[in-house]
Amino acid sequence: MKANDLHFAYGENLSQTVTKTPQKAYISFGSGALSGHFYIDDFRIGGCDYCQSTSQILIHKQKFGNVEKEDSIFRENFDAIVGLAYPNFAEKGITPVFDNMI
Repeated sequence: MKANDLHFAYGENLSQTVTKTPQKAYISFGSGALSGHFYIDDFRIGGCDYCQSTSQILIHKQKFGNVEKEDSIFRENFDAIVGLAYPNFAEKGITPVFDNMI
């Protein structure tokens, strides 16, 4: 299997802590656009089932946009886009993941 054949996606049906909000998400780039809805869920970075590392950062109740529709430009090169914007550039009412990690 080529690396581009394997993509990971957020699956809200796999989470016991997820809340889908009615707030729509949309972001456009010079090379395409993404759209979907905002969700609230526990957000984990690090650790994995198949490696020896158990270290992880956990952010409870992180609000984030989940991509439900994307332009084809993103399909081959991305698994996820995690918002790292400065708070004043982020979506109104949302604290970026990086700021919550700090």
